[in-house]
Amino acid sequence: MAARRPQGPHLGVHPERQLVAVCASTRVCILNTKQEEMLTELVVHSAPVTAAEFWCNNHLICISEDRTFSVWDYHLQHLIYQSGIISAFPLLKMYIDAENMQLVTGCADGMLRVFSLAKEHHFRSICHINLPKEKQKFCRIIHKTSQNGKRDNNPSLKDKNLEDIVDSGLPILHIQKCSQLNKELDMPLCGKVLRLIVGSSTDLLLVNIANAEVESVLHLEDYDNLSIQLAGSISISSQHGEK
Repeated sequence: MAARRPQGPHLGVHPERQLVAVCASTRVCILNTKQEEMLTELVVHSAPVTAAEFWCNNHLICISEDRTFSVWDYHLQHLIYQSGIISAFPLLKMYIDAENMQLVTGCADGMLRVFSLAKEHHFRSICHINLPKEKQKFCRIIHKTSQNGKRDNNPSLKDKNLEDIVDSGLPILHIQKCSQLNKELDMPLCGKVLRLIVGSSTDLLLVNIANAEVESVLHLEDYDNLSIQLAGSISISSQHGEK
């Protein structure tokens, strides 16, 4: 499975379903789906825009292969903020945590970066998570547990050498909130903990943003009936069922 940037334009849909943000090369076009017209075109990035998502109060957040992100008031066509270069690799995916006022970005080298969206914080960086290292840390713990003869809670790691399950590259192709676990594991004294499901070309990882740790790893190659020919598009359902 080879990591590659998703093909085709990214579509960001407004919560009210009336507006759509279409990433077209270095531009972002805001379309009115009911009136079937383009409302505005936003241009600031020097490389293709990889994602654009609506946020509160007429705001739109964009990330780009130029390794920056931008925040717009799309109604006024006003650029509120553009970051400096935050990564050595292109930004591929993002997640907006509206409840905690945070932006999470993911790039081609497996780095998650978290920024505050609170007005008084001026989009400052909160933390960054090196997923390849955190995955390696998690796998070592599981490996050590299995070597000690204890029950292995992650069957996908059985009978594998540690070197076989840890790789240096972990391009982030999907970021999604893990709603079920967040709800079940919330603690009254600690508040609500954000857990994200992060998808790469080889794994699905459960990441705890509060402590910046990987809590579970699902290796796609361990399932014989799972075939992925093109990495770059991952969709996860939060509903329970047989499939």
